[in-house]
Amino acid sequence: MRFFHITTPGEWDVAVQSGEHLDPSLAAEGFIHGSFVHQVERSANKHFADRDGLLLVELESTKLEADFVIEDSYGSGQRFPHVYGPINASAAVGTHALHRDTDGRFVLPEAVATEVSGLALDYPTARHRFLLAAHLAGTELVSHHHPERGLDGGELWLDVASIGPADAASVLIVVSATHGVEGYTGSALQSRLLHHLARSGAPSTRIVFVHALNPYGFSWVRRVNEDNVDLNRNHVEWPDHPTNEAYRELAADLVPTTWDAATQESSTLALLGRIEEMGMEAMQAAVSGGQYEFADGVFYGGTEAVWSHRWLVEHLPQLVGTATSATLVDVHTGLGPWGQGELISANRVGDGGYERGNALWGRVMSMHDGESVSAELSGDWIGALERFVPEVEWTACALEYGTVDTITVLQSLRADAWLHAHGEPRSVAGEEIRTQVRAAFADDDPAWFEAVATRFDEVVGAVDPSLITTG
Repeated sequence: MRFFHITTPGEWDVAVQSGEHLDPSLAAEGFIHGSFVHQVERSANKHFADRDGLLLVELESTKLEADFVIEDSYGSGQRFPHVYGPINASAAVGTHALHRDTDGRFVLPEAVATEVSGLALDYPTARHRFLLAAHLAGTELVSHHHPERGLDGGELWLDVASIGPADAASVLIVVSATHGVEGYTGSALQSRLLHHLARSGAPSTRIVFVHALNPYGFSWVRRVNEDNVDLNRNHVEWPDHPTNEAYRELAADLVPTTWDAATQESSTLALLGRIEEMGMEAMQAAVSGGQYEFADGVFYGGTEAVWSHRWLVEHLPQLVGTATSATLVDVHTGLGPWGQGELISANRVGDGGYERGNALWGRVMSMHDGESVSAELSGDWIGALERFVPEVEWTACALEYGTVDTITVLQSLRADAWLHAHGEPRSVAGEEIRTQVRAAFADDDPAWFEAVATRFDEVVGAVDPSLITTG
């Protein structure tokens, strides 16, 4: 995880020569202060306003030899990175001179504030880019701490950035990482739009960015959350939930207890045989529609409302604010033709939300009436919006981008489910499976992202033409 420490060139020269940085705060307070990218300007102007010739050291937390803790700083309500020991110079990945603007305030160095295109390599980098873009755009930023830890052992966050008139009658909500690994694309699109807003100014529309609804899956390169629950199958009206007898017949082959070459071959052949018997459409419905019986299986809906579900119920009214109408775009990947973005409606053909979607975007596809690349789902959260905030007129869709073929996607999910139920996630095999999952849901080809971004512009531009970033 990237963070920053403010010092002087002379003090850092000593650190480079000796191998470690001993900031005075270590002796005085027991730790060395740091800032995340969106906190640098505030820290510099609050604590170093009367000093010049400052150096901003960019550090990688995983390279630190001392303990790294993210915690509230003196009851400020913000959590800052603290290093409980000397900072080894080898943890630095860059240094930047801190300069003032024409008003005399310290500003982020250009090298730090530069927009980076494409998908991040990991969750900490994606979050770093999002926080930077949100800061530069002047958003109101609130971060919600997730109880679990990420793949790198670091903290996880659900970040909300809001911009535009607080009392707007309508609001656009853009969500990433409902399915964790799919957040690599959603996060990149959110950051890209925020950088555009930083250049163009605050929009007339109120926009709310929900970054990483499922930060656990984002970090661990999984589609599901910390409970192996698919968030888009968890929003049933508990304790009631549907049954899926067709999945029960497939469960043993979908996620076997072993994952050697012979088992993979035999179980895959068995599943392909079932596709011939049932047909692809029926097979997709049985496998991906949602199941609530096999906790180690794929597309598992859980047994109760999980953390992200509870967060939505609590916070969605605040995201909507005073608006009487809301447009919501939830970014997904993994289904459909390569690079194309289908707008999937959770409403039935002819329903108000479906008709509003068609009027706004030209064409949406109902997952309930055989129009969509998606099967009909049980427990999807977009379908629960009117239950969460019934007084608002919702126009909501999942924006689904195609990556690879359906069989390849399913194979990656089977491997991932086996890994976390029966394997060792931190093993070499675990790393190989994470690579397989990422390849199925996050295409690193620049041409793919260019196509994805162009489609995203069309979707948000239909809400407000000033949000179009290309052309």
